[in-house]
Amino acid sequence: MARQRSAKPCTAVRIRSEPLHPSNNEIYRTFEGFFMIRILVDSIFLYLSLLGWSTWWFFGKNKKICLSFTNAVLILGLLGTLAFVTSLFLPLKESPLLIIFSIGILGNLYILKGKNFLECIKNEGIILIVGLVVSSIFASFAPYILDHFGYYIPTIRIFRDLGTPMGLANLHLVYAQGSWWHYIQAALMYSEEKMIYFQALLYALFFTEHIRDKNYALLVVSVPVLLFIQSPSPDFGGLLIALHLVNNYIKKSEFSLEDLGLGVIMLLIKPTFFWAIPLLLLGINYKNNKLFIIKSAILVMAGIGFFIGKNLWSFGYPVFPISYPEIPLDYSPNKIVLENSKIFGELKTYDMRFSLSEINNWNFFGKLYHWLRIPGIKGVINVVTCLGIFLSMAGIFKSKNKKVKLILFVLLVKVCIVLITSAQYRFILDFLLIITFLLLHNYNKIRYLKIIYWGVLGCFLLFFMFPSSVQKYVPSFRIGNMMQGFSINQIIAPTVYKNPDFHKLRCKDYKFNIPVNYPFVFATPAPALSLNMVRTYLSIGYFPKIVKNERLSFPRCYIINEPLDSHEKKNLTEFLSTFQVVPESNSD
Repeated sequence: MARQRSAKPCTAVRIRSEPLHPSNNEIYRTFEGFFMIRILVDSIFLYLSLLGWSTWWFFGKNKKICLSFTNAVLILGLLGTLAFVTSLFLPLKESPLLIIFSIGILGNLYILKGKNFLECIKNEGIILIVGLVVSSIFASFAPYILDHFGYYIPTIRIFRDLGTPMGLANLHLVYAQGSWWHYIQAALMYSEEKMIYFQALLYALFFTEHIRDKNYALLVVSVPVLLFIQSPSPDFGGLLIALHLVNNYIKKSEFSLEDLGLGVIMLLIKPTFFWAIPLLLLGINYKNNKLFIIKSAILVMAGIGFFIGKNLWSFGYPVFPISYPEIPLDYSPNKIVLENSKIFGELKTYDMRFSLSEINNWNFFGKLYHWLRIPGIKGVINVVTCLGIFLSMAGIFKSKNKKVKLILFVLLVKVCIVLITSAQYRFILDFLLIITFLLLHNYNKIRYLKIIYWGVLGCFLLFFMFPSSVQKYVPSFRIGNMMQGFSINQIIAPTVYKNPDFHKLRCKDYKFNIPVNYPFVFATPAPALSLNMVRTYLSIGYFPKIVKNERLSFPRCYIINEPLDSHEKKNLTEFLSTFQVVPESNSD
């Protein structure tokens, strides 16, 4: 680590509110929703760019050049890797978005020399347009997942404004998750919060490929993934890739390096999708093709290396959020913060309905009983998960298809790990969707599956357009309270969120932006801390210290925890006393 600079005496000073747009002193627009026409236009430009990248991918090979879902994900995964490496040296605000699109345009010039491109457009253009319209309609609704405001957007802002500082977890623990999905989002943003277009394009490519193959069983189970399309959620990318990969695994006689690349990208997007790599490795024929085995080993080791390296850099431990094994790094997160995060995870497992002492007094069966008895939609998902586990166990013993057995086995191992560590429903959605797909896969009535797909899609659209009816009959679906329903304006004009002013807090020789009486920091310039985080740091007696070095130094920026002295504690207490207490909201 670079040597620390000498700091001036730390003080906490309340600064006058400064709006993001200084010319407007009223409540200002800081977040624009994603309206349909802009998503369509942006998606078309991105499609042409990725198509050009795909040209370089197959340069010199005698293949018809079309942008498939697999190619798009692999190219975006490569861009995510380049974005991560760049962020170690530079903020991604300076990322070469123009270069990314320029390379794609050059590739398109090569495509136009042949007839393959016109054949692709002729054969798949109409289906792709229909898919873009479908995905753009869903993406045009205002984001409602609370993690969008408390985690996704703040993380992307950090990557764009600061890059990836060493010890990022010391600013806020959740930022250290560092999903590849957010690096891709940060690299592809051409202005604030305009990033959902690439998710709309991915679903359109998924739609095109499986409509063409008449794989309506897979399309049916893909509809719930659209619940995440309005936000830069790693779950959206991870679930969509997982469904596509499982379908490829069943359909193909042997998997390719491209499939293994999808598995590696899933791990980098979210560690709960780790099961894809062992699934593919278990399917390798180790008696043949030693060169393929060597390439596979290199690819997997590179992916795991990036995963562990990213976590060590940002979090101080190999796997987020597990604080083991102990590594003597002076930028590791504070032990109290780690313990609080662990406790919060246990409480979230039971929907925050029981105290930690109550949970610790239960044996295994008591914990299982209360987990299944959680009221509302989460309890229903938990019961369905248990049914899925029994179906998986039965399928492992009764299925004659070796591939299906392997899929059920790795998913069962994954679910058991999740149930032992943090049994939250969002960590097992891939298990439920894939089990449903396997049940529908052998259903040969394509005509009825087609009707079911469009029927389910229509029901989900009605749910987004009229969320109040769901809120009325399913009150336990709390995030539904954030849904705004349909407005004709979202077709041509953005949905607008407003946020309060922010104050500047100077502490540890650095200025932090603090939103006024508001629990989220999504619209506050980085580095931003919520009032509740400031209270937490005051209570544990430590505060993050951001150190920036010269532009070409490495690391360019790092964050450590420093103890607060009595004078700093007093100033922070006085600063906080001027604000009301704003409770943190649950992420789901």
